Amino acid sequence: MPPHKDIYKFEGKLVNTESKEELVLDLKQFIPRGAMVKDSFNLYALIVYTGKDTKLVLNQGQYKFKISSLAYQLNIILMLNLALMFFQMIIMS
Repeated sequence: MPPHKDIYKFEGKLVNTESKEELVLDLKQFIPRGAMVKDSFNLYALIVYTGKDTKLVLNQGQYKFKISSLAYQLNIILMLNLALMFFQMIIMS
């Protein structure tokens, strides 16, 4: 699976409603999670949800769905029951 190029982009706009001033935001103004900010007097921050395409989520790899043996057996019985009902429906029609 090729790496997602979208995780290396950030585009935003900050609008001051009182003075109608607009500031363009890009990766220079982006601070990733866990970063330490030093030597700054004032810092205004906005938390942005980036969705599922974050580095952290993409680096986790494939998730193996865990299921108990009882649930697995019940799923097999359910599928067999549905197949039997479908087969009986075809015969009866």
